[in-house]
Amino acid sequence: MKKIPFSPSIETKIMLPFLLLVIFPVLFVGGISYWSAYKNYSQSMEEKAALSLNQALLQLEHIHQKVLARAVSLTEGKKDSIEFTQKLWKNEMVIVEGEVMLLAPSDPWTELRLHLSGTDQPHGRVILDNTWFHQSYLLFDTYEPWNWRIGILVTINPFSPALTNIQKYTLITIVIASIFVIQATILLAHHIAKPLKRLAGWFDQVRDGQPFHLEKKNEEMLQRKDEVGILVDAFHQMVRQMEERKQMEVRLTRLERLAALGELAAGMAHEIRNPLTGMKTSVQVLQRRIAGNEQNDMLLTGIQSEIERLNRLTIQLVHFAKPQLARLLRVDIRQVLDEVLALLAQPIRDKQIRIEVRQTHTPLFAFYDPDHLKQIYLNLLLNAIKVVPSAEGKIVIHMTENSDELRIDISDNGIGIPPEHADKIFNPFFTTDPKGTGLGLSVVHRLVTEHGGHIDAKDVGDEEQGTVFSFTIPKKRRKHVNEASGHY
Repeated sequence: MKKIPFSPSIETKIMLPFLLLVIFPVLFVGGISYWSAYKNYSQSMEEKAALSLNQALLQLEHIHQKVLARAVSLTEGKKDSIEFTQKLWKNEMVIVEGEVMLLAPSDPWTELRLHLSGTDQPHGRVILDNTWFHQSYLLFDTYEPWNWRIGILVTINPFSPALTNIQKYTLITIVIASIFVIQATILLAHHIAKPLKRLAGWFDQVRDGQPFHLEKKNEEMLQRKDEVGILVDAFHQMVRQMEERKQMEVRLTRLERLAALGELAAGMAHEIRNPLTGMKTSVQVLQRRIAGNEQNDMLLTGIQSEIERLNRLTIQLVHFAKPQLARLLRVDIRQVLDEVLALLAQPIRDKQIRIEVRQTHTPLFAFYDPDHLKQIYLNLLLNAIKVVPSAEGKIVIHMTENSDELRIDISDNGIGIPPEHADKIFNPFFTTDPKGTGLGLSVVHRLVTEHGGHIDAKDVGDEEQGTVFSFTIPKKRRKHVNEASGHY
């Protein structure tokens, strides 16, 4: 089995680039905002540390003045200064005298002492740690009267609680904006990809040879004014043209087949009629010779009846192969239908069939041979009467028109046409009725096509049982192939 390579769906192809295109600026702006807040926070921490360092130096100067005034001794002054500094900046301040650590935070103080004692600068900054997620340094100064180096430890973390608390609304805004962007992107991608995926499914359906019908829930796609609407309309037009071309090919094939069968039927009818005439005459002579013998008379009468039936069949074959010359007259197709319904009134009453005729109030006229139109109505209605159930039968004749033609639909609620018979019903001699000749629908097809129309048969549909025969009549007068003039 051939392995099909993975390919992301069109929805994914739309969503991912758009998501990156939209969410990247959101994250970028959010990151810049947070980084700016981080730099401001770092600067404020340094300014705070510098202020604390100055306060400590001022306190040392104040105590030194007391020492000079002999209010306190130097030792007591230094002790008071260390206690004061430890009280205010217990874990932040560092005091070194020479190489002796007088005050250190809780962190290991050896490294801090070395940093402070190892520099020759009277004041400045000593970097302890400098990474992208952590920064620490000592901001120091020198109090020369006592030879003290005083430093304050500054530690800055981009994710410290203090900074995140300041930027919590920015972080919440970024999270909400990201969620909104993701949801909007998913909805937008779905909105764009949905009609395209549906259209791809339609293409697969047509490619697999399945019949395509635009459902009502998809009709709004035809109303769209964007490129998707244009694409759907083009696809719909293409499918309709394909179906029309397929129907035309089926009709042409059927016409060629019927023409060949018509020639065969004409030859057969000619060959059969001559012997039948002789046989009929011989039977009549025999009946006169053996008159009085009831048993032989019944036998000869039966033979003569069968000869008559064969003769009628040959007449039908002749009419099928060579229809009578058409008399194109302007006829009211509803009036012709009423005449045929009057002829069929008895079988309609016998089976208690309900007849329903639907038509516009305007009379429908066409140039047609009235006898041929009667024959078409008669054969189609007789077929419908045979298949509908007694007492529950229903036949609907629906007449419509457009600018070019009239359309007559004759539908029934009979047993319908089996799928395996759908392509054969107009073939000569094809019938499912043991008593039928199989020429009725063939004659109808010949008459309809020779008047410039076409005829089709299909199931009623909509989960109902039955068959609908539809044939068309051109509204404009045209020369008939068998018109009385004898030529086109």
